[in-house]
Amino acid sequence: MRRMAGFGGVLTTMMACRPDSGLVVVKVQPDDTGTTAATTTLVDSGASPSTENTPPEVAVELEPTPAFTDDILQASVEAVDADGDPLTTAYGWSINGASVATTTDRLEGTAFGRGDQVEVTVEVSDGIHFTASSASVTIENSPPTAAGVDIQPSAPLAVEALVCSVSSGATDLDGDPIAYTAAWTVDGVAHTGTTATTAFSGDTVSAGDTTEGEVWTCFVTPSDGTDTGPVAEASVTIGDDGAVSILVLA
Repeated sequence: MRRMAGFGGVLTTMMACRPDSGLVVVKVQPDDTGTTAATTTLVDSGASPSTENTPPEVAVELEPTPAFTDDILQASVEAVDADGDPLTTAYGWSINGASVATTTDRLEGTAFGRGDQVEVTVEVSDGIHFTASSASVTIENSPPTAAGVDIQPSAPLAVEALVCSVSSGATDLDGDPIAYTAAWTVDGVAHTGTTATTAFSGDTVSAGDTTEGEVWTCFVTPSDGTDTGPVAEASVTIGDDGAVSILVLA
């Protein structure tokens, strides 16, 4: 603080920083009448102007695709922040529009079933703004597994019918009922004759259609009404029926 020549008052100089522009010099000068006058001067500090915060950019995908009952759904997130701010991520899940309690990046397959629409919403925050992104998947039908198959009798004779049976049933993750159908080949060629039904469609070949030495193979296909499962097969060879042919000469 000092008195300036030609002025009756005291000249006080103050300096303040304005972040977006530079320095502001404020001069306060009381004159001889007691009136105070103030002037401001902007001084360029060389600092660049401040910028607005840029929200993060987010993309999310659900894996696996397609998804089935008992799959574990995983949310894969890619997030970038132009300002280089540290990011935090929050997860929310819903099934058919109803929220579920899971708040992690994965959802166990026990939470959903065939036909459900599962959605994940991800919110990524830089501490000032957040960006949300969602991904969804519809749970596909799970086809049945293969059945265990055998043919009875296991050592058939030409006078015996062949019955293809399911020794161990197929399973279906969706709990759907399973139906079976059978098809036959004889010596590697499709059997085009008639078949009968003992337990399921086409599972029985009559004795009159078999001949000693032939190899018969049964193919069983499981179905849950939407998809078919893997085909299982079993084979037998027709044995000698022990019959004796008598030739009568006249």
